[in-house]
Amino acid sequence: MAERTCANCGGVRPRAEFPSNGRRGYLRPYCRTCQGEQNKRNYMNNRESRLAYQKARDAAAPEAKVARNRDSYLKNREARLAYGKSYRAANPNVDTARRLRRYGLTPERYEQLLSEQGGSCAICRRDDPGKRGWNIDHDHRCCPGPRSCGECVRGILCSRCNTGLGLMGDSPDVLRAAAGYVEVSRG
Repeated sequence: MAERTCANCGGVRPRAEFPSNGRRGYLRPYCRTCQGEQNKRNYMNNRESRLAYQKARDAAAPEAKVARNRDSYLKNREARLAYGKSYRAANPNVDTARRLRRYGLTPERYEQLLSEQGGSCAICRRDDPGKRGWNIDHDHRCCPGPRSCGECVRGILCSRCNTGLGLMGDSPDVLRAAAGYVEVSRG
């Protein structure tokens, strides 16, 4: 295997240690280590202008940004999923902490709510939360988005009850009608 000298560090290395410059058969003059360091320096020196360019490009064509993100995800899907799985296994409380922040709860308040409910769902009283764990239910009239102020948290629900409540639009009238329907059909 042929060797080559790095134009930056002067090290003699195999040709495989030199990245391609994009043209068939041509290699960059720097070894991969030096090229990586140069790329980092160039990025940091031009960071603000690059970010401004990307922001303007994305504002001009938001659908192109969505397509780039989708393509990147599909290209790296397996690696991303594997990383997420290993990260959650190594950090089991990260999802709970994120969920508590989203709903404005402290871990102590969360445990208090769950213990007040007897460690079970506030609606069906099952102690099995389902695959995704316990769901924090809040009044969407107070905080209509996915986040909550913490004051409008109603209770802790299992996945089934939280999904049902959401599909019924949190409407007491619809929920009463559904309960009446089930009772009549049981005869």
